[in-house]
Amino acid sequence: MKFAEIPIVLTLQGPILTEASTAGDPGIDSPFARNYQGQLYIPFSLVKGKLKEAWAELVGAGISFPSSPQKWFGSKPGEGVWDPLRGRLHFTDFAHVEAPAKPRKTSTGIKMDHARKSAEEGAIQIMERPFEAGGQAEFGGICWFFAKDDAEIDAVMKDLGLLLSWLTSLGADRTIGFGRFLGARLAETGLSTKEVSAKLVPESPPAESLDFSFTPLEPFCIAQKHLTRYLFEGSEVIPGGALKGTLASMLLEMLDGKGFEVDKNLPPPWNVLGEHFREIRFTHAFPSGESRPIVPPLSLVKFGNAKAKDVALHEKWFLGEKILENDGKREAQPCAPAFQIDWKDDSDVKEHFGWPKLARELRVRHEHDPEKRRAMDEQLFAYESVAPKDGVAWRASVDLSKVDATSRSQVWACLKVLLGLGFNGLGKTKARTGPVNCEACSSKGVEPKDDPFVVTLQTPAFLCDPIEAAKTSVPLFDLYKAVWSDLSKDSSGNPALELVRFFARQSLEGGYLGQRFGKHRPYNPFFLTSPGSVFVLQPVKGNEANATELVKKWRDHGLDLPKWVKDRYGDSWKTNPFLPKNGYGEIAVNLPCHWELKAEKPVGAKEAAHG
Repeated sequence: MKFAEIPIVLTLQGPILTEASTAGDPGIDSPFARNYQGQLYIPFSLVKGKLKEAWAELVGAGISFPSSPQKWFGSKPGEGVWDPLRGRLHFTDFAHVEAPAKPRKTSTGIKMDHARKSAEEGAIQIMERPFEAGGQAEFGGICWFFAKDDAEIDAVMKDLGLLLSWLTSLGADRTIGFGRFLGARLAETGLSTKEVSAKLVPESPPAESLDFSFTPLEPFCIAQKHLTRYLFEGSEVIPGGALKGTLASMLLEMLDGKGFEVDKNLPPPWNVLGEHFREIRFTHAFPSGESRPIVPPLSLVKFGNAKAKDVALHEKWFLGEKILENDGKREAQPCAPAFQIDWKDDSDVKEHFGWPKLARELRVRHEHDPEKRRAMDEQLFAYESVAPKDGVAWRASVDLSKVDATSRSQVWACLKVLLGLGFNGLGKTKARTGPVNCEACSSKGVEPKDDPFVVTLQTPAFLCDPIEAAKTSVPLFDLYKAVWSDLSKDSSGNPALELVRFFARQSLEGGYLGQRFGKHRPYNPFFLTSPGSVFVLQPVKGNEANATELVKKWRDHGLDLPKWVKDRYGDSWKTNPFLPKNGYGEIAVNLPCHWELKAEKPVGAKEAAHG
């Protein structure tokens, strides 16, 4: 089994135009597409779409291929089918390595008024023209895939050469001579293949839990909750489920097993990994500098324009003070605390907790109608991807503690091989990453400070039952109190922790996720407590030791699922995407900010108990 990367160079004749999805310089209606590094490029989706179209045309002309286009290019799911049908052939963008000429040259296009035989009023288009008419330009990219052996790699290269030779033009305005395709080179001298050994020697992992980091090589899009139907807004946080799913897809592609799951039925030696794959926990990957950042707690407040303070340890809320300047005089005025939802800007807080600033890249795409040779109606959509940044790596951890000790060495040997390849095929853009660097986690004990534990969610978690809440109309505090009491029960049924106060936000996750993972039950969106939610938990007297051990377990392995979640959604990835083993329910305990940023009550300020 091999992982292959084939460098491809496309040669086009000018003029060439691949329109950008974002605005260009003033006065230019159609700027040339530029990636996050400022390079002119032809999108990978355009090249892949043209090759898939060429495959269909060649088959229609009587040319036969040994495999189906669905295997290599994927296919669109049918009506009511929510499982993805992805192809195994992946492409990077094709970038022009030379800098464009400055100042930028332009071409002008008009729309004719056929009645007056002149230009229609206002119908003028200014197009960027970085390549002269008749000149040549080369764009380089990579095609990557998993293959059984060298023979399959040779077959793919042969098919790619045939498909590329069928192309005539690329980009916009092809009907008026733009983007004429002159040829392509599959650089055999640059062909990169990595052997994925079928004879893996068992190797003990450095520890039960390992921290790891990786760097994306291309912009990636992990879609957040859809704000609109046609916009996929990318998250800078990569869920553990996405990392785990990417490895599963890589393994199935590598074994040519699109029809089976990652389970004990995989061929040796991967069957051991398949048998225990569901027991491996991946946390979410956060963009990081030198260390992994912290999700800011929702107990932070601001008084006026002052820096954020923390009120998690205050038994009662109070009015603070904001400073006003009037005729050169500074005057303190009573001010209610403003929580995060009311802030206009949280960049200072995110910077304080270690979150880097990342660039975004917006691309508008469409589904192409091969007969009309234009975009299909109502099939326009946009990806907002997160761009890589120098000095920023994504950090997460993998937990093998639930894997049977007798199988852990074989599981780690298989997993180490996959991680050495990187996460290839990540998110909607199928981005690649560099190899994954692993090291043992540094485990620290958990002790209460001044008695309470302050637990801050780092990722979404199941806690309250929304259906039960709707039936009983119980206050949210009572619902959370009951959940924490139930989660902290010891073997005798006695709770070890009691909720004192909380600062939380909730969200509904449905749509595609609700349809795909809830096929066999009535549609109900998932009800999750949001990252940053804070819960102040008091150990029950006489049960302090159990409380400490339980909080430590949650910190190391994630929160347990409440009973109502297991009963309604189950604990399988097929029916529940928000499992602890997919990184959900991660917590931080006793963050220093609760004490270091503790808000000071102004003298004479009014107090009231938390509602």
